[in-house]
Amino acid sequence: MFFSLDNMSISLRIFKRKLLADISVDNFNVNLVKGMEDDDSQLGLDKAWIEFAKQLLFLNISRLQVENGSTHFRTYHTTPPIDIFVDNIKLVAEDLNIRSSPLDQLPADVHLSAHIHGGTLKVDGTMNPRNPVPTFDVNAELQGLNLAEINSLLLAYADIDVNRGTFSMSAELAAKERKISGYVKPMVKDLKLFNWKQDKKGGLRKMIKELFIDGVVSLFKNQRSDQLATKVVIDGEITGPDVSLWSVVGCMLCNAFVESLLPHVENTISIDSVGNVQDQKCGNPSK
Repeated sequence: MFFSLDNMSISLRIFKRKLLADISVDNFNVNLVKGMEDDDSQLGLDKAWIEFAKQLLFLNISRLQVENGSTHFRTYHTTPPIDIFVDNIKLVAEDLNIRSSPLDQLPADVHLSAHIHGGTLKVDGTMNPRNPVPTFDVNAELQGLNLAEINSLLLAYADIDVNRGTFSMSAELAAKERKISGYVKPMVKDLKLFNWKQDKKGGLRKMIKELFIDGVVSLFKNQRSDQLATKVVIDGEITGPDVSLWSVVGCMLCNAFVESLLPHVENTISIDSVGNVQDQKCGNPSK
């Protein structure tokens, strides 16, 4: 089954001559399945759910609250099979159908938290859902994702065995008028890829690949804290943000000799900074 839920309630009230809806959803589950062919995949909503969502958009949604949600991404044709999941999803969204004013471009508030394989995800933002052009200001943090727990995904799509490591990420993104600005700051800590006894069965090519990656990581990581981090600045059109490869390489080299970039939101991106992000140099991060 693609989508299931235990409870859903909608309460209606009138405020200032407007009909407002409060929606509560509890214990929902979404299954995304990737097959060998498109016909064997289930990665999107069917027409019935799309029509139901459209009907909800006609309501003035004052508050949407979601508790105890989970989402799985599965494959059955890969070796090993993949089951990556996000659970304990909690979402609170307010004023989703309120028209924006010149003084408030982003009338809707959204707050989301979840668990992902030992890690915690937190997203806070404001947006304008009624605007057909994406208009939002979002901060996001992912802390402590256990890479070994998603090894099936890395093995299937990157042919890499991860024996140990955690992944964290922070991001600030804002968009308006078909432009997007922000940054994404990923960090990998305690990464271990190559294990001779376990990986020699994968063949010489796989062993050499993992040795090479492990060597590159060892070269660029902060030896004191055993972590690899960089910062990618995003500034461009909404259809294709300009993420420079050289900015990634430059920050990675810089980070090999200075304090590691800590995964935290810097509060430097807002809706007013879209299109005005300056080139940022590597150095000691703000703390």
